[in-house]
Amino acid sequence: MVKGSHLVVQKFWSGDHAYLLQNVDRRAIFVTPYEKDLALIGTTDLPFTESADTAAISDAETRYLCEAVNRQLRCTLGPQDVVHAFSGVRCLVDDDQADPSAVTRDYAIDVAGSEQQATVLTVLGGKITTYRRLAEHALELLKPVFPAMRGAWTAHSPLPGGDFPDADFATAQSQFLEETAFLPPSHALGLLDRHGTRAYRILAGIREVDAMGQHFGAGLYECEVHHLLQQEWARTPDDVLWRRTKFGLRLTPEQARQFQQWMATAAIPY
Repeated sequence: MVKGSHLVVQKFWSGDHAYLLQNVDRRAIFVTPYEKDLALIGTTDLPFTESADTAAISDAETRYLCEAVNRQLRCTLGPQDVVHAFSGVRCLVDDDQADPSAVTRDYAIDVAGSEQQATVLTVLGGKITTYRRLAEHALELLKPVFPAMRGAWTAHSPLPGGDFPDADFATAQSQFLEETAFLPPSHALGLLDRHGTRAYRILAGIREVDAMGQHFGAGLYECEVHHLLQQEWARTPDDVLWRRTKFGLRLTPEQARQFQQWMATAAIPY
C-alpha cells in the first residue's frame, strides 16, 4: 500500500502544456493544467499501513512537492499557495522493491475456483490509464466460465459523451455555444467539458436559464445535479462536488453548505 498526494495551486504559466520534472531523488514530478485556471502537482510515494480512509497529505509532502517545482521552474510555491490537496492509496503488487517509487505499476490478476466452487477474480495494481485493457484481460480469463461472452470491443468505443463527429472538439464547442446562447459561455463550455455530447441530454427542452432549476453557484445548476443523480450514481454532496465534478473548488463555503442542505431535503429523482 503506497500513498500518493497531490497539490492544486493557481496556474502560474501560460499555455496548455504540462511539465515533467525529475527531482533530486530521481522521482518524476508532474505539473499539469487543471480545471482551466489551476495546476495539479503530484505525486508522492510513501509506504502506508493505515486505513485508506485516513489518507491525507502531510506538511512534509507539501514541502516536498513545492520544493521540487521551485527547484526547476521560476516560481516560489509554498503551503500558502495550496488551493486544495488530496491523497490516495495505491494497492501495488509487491515485487520486493525497497523503494516504493520503484514498485511496478503494472497489474496482476488472480483467478481461483473449481467445478465445485464459484470463480473469484482478484485484481491487484493497475492504473486508470490502462483500465480498459485490464478489464478486457479480466474478461479473457473469465471466458471459460462464460463461454458465450463476446470478444473485446472497447478499443474503438468512445467513452460516454465522447462521440463527437470526427473527434472535432473545437467545432463541437462552437456549435454548443450557438445552441446555448441563453447561458453564460463559461457555464455552457463547462457543461460540455464535463459531459461531452451528453450535455445535450442535460439541457433537453431547456431554452432559458430559469428552466435549469436552482443555481448553486459557479455554474452548477439543478438540471445537471439531477443528471448526476440519475445517470452517474451520485448519492452524496461529495459525489457531486468532488467525485463527479470539481465544483468543490469553486463554491464558497456558504454555497457548499446550502447545496448540502438541498441534497438533504430535495426530492431526489433516483
